[in-house]
Amino acid sequence: MNSENLERKIVDVNGLKMSYIQLGDPTSKKSIVIIHGSTFNALGMVPYGRLYANKGYNVVLVDTPGHYGDLAQSKSVFSELTDSVAEFMKVLIKEGKLNSKSIVQGWSLGGSIAYDIAIRYGDIVECIGSVDGSSNWNNLDLGHITDYDNKIEALTAFLNNLKSSNVSQEVVDRLASELPLTTASPEACNNDFAIDKVLNVDSGLPHINIPVYAFYGSVDTLTTLEKQKEIMSNLKHGKLFVGEGYGHMAVIEDPEYVFNAFNEMMLE
Repeated sequence: MNSENLERKIVDVNGLKMSYIQLGDPTSKKSIVIIHGSTFNALGMVPYGRLYANKGYNVVLVDTPGHYGDLAQSKSVFSELTDSVAEFMKVLIKEGKLNSKSIVQGWSLGGSIAYDIAIRYGDIVECIGSVDGSSNWNNLDLGHITDYDNKIEALTAFLNNLKSSNVSQEVVDRLASELPLTTASPEACNNDFAIDKVLNVDSGLPHINIPVYAFYGSVDTLTTLEKQKEIMSNLKHGKLFVGEGYGHMAVIEDPEYVFNAFNEMMLE
């Protein structure tokens, strides 16, 4: 992974130290906040974020609490996780490092956070994007990871079990080799899984007043096409793109494909 300009920036969010990676032009009138998925951190979203940076965006890749270093303890309550990201955005807005309204995109659990931000913090959001995310994971249980060695072994298995059918094993092996850098601590992984199992913001979807764009990989087994269509039916302004042959890991396996899918939806 190309490492230029990947230094973490630290910001104080009501006493909570949060970190992020900034890509592109920080003074751009176009800004996007990208939220990683369960077990990962901001570094895993760099290839995807660079595509927006190359199009002139101010790109902010946020580490959710506990997912980078020992700056903060990870959250085990979904509403607190959303609050921390939204308050993080407000701090950057106040400091002039983020526009008053930004695009917010999230992968997997990050997509769930994006939905919740749209429901409860819509005044700071231009539109949201969910990449294989959901408003309710239907009691999803991915098990528990209790030590670092088992974490890498387990997440490598996830990459292989959830991979897209049209992505080469070479790509999956490369992503697996980066897991020690792109993923969080075992404690954060366990908290993410606990949140995934119980979060549910279905009732808030009809209250979202901004555009929502969702990408769903057709072979994703953690959420379903039926669930994605249900989410769209409860939104005022929702668009869904189905990536044929892609699975839950599409955004890190083939970031350009996902990027182009969102561009297509947003230009329609």
